[in-house]
Amino acid sequence: MFREEEPQTRRPNVRSPGSVTLKLTADDIMSLAINVVQNGWSQKECPQKGDVPIILPDAVLHDIYEAMLMASRRAAAKRMERDAPRG
Repeated sequence: MFREEEPQTRRPNVRSPGSVTLKLTADDIMSLAINVVQNGWSQKECPQKGDVPIILPDAVLHDIYEAMLMASRRAAAKRMERDAPRG
């Protein structure tokens, strides 16, 4: 991180000679979590995008999966609350 008095000279899309750029999306991570936790696959069995495999600790994937379930439950509860007959 830069201190407040330092000017920020780094830009995220600027490459230095010999640098490597890796694009990892939330969809990639969520897909990996679903395949490992819900489908019971090993990380090696999961389809990979790009040249660099995504490897995360299984505990992290379980936490991500639980967070996805919690968000889904909250969204469903809000929909039910919104669609409930008013009386």
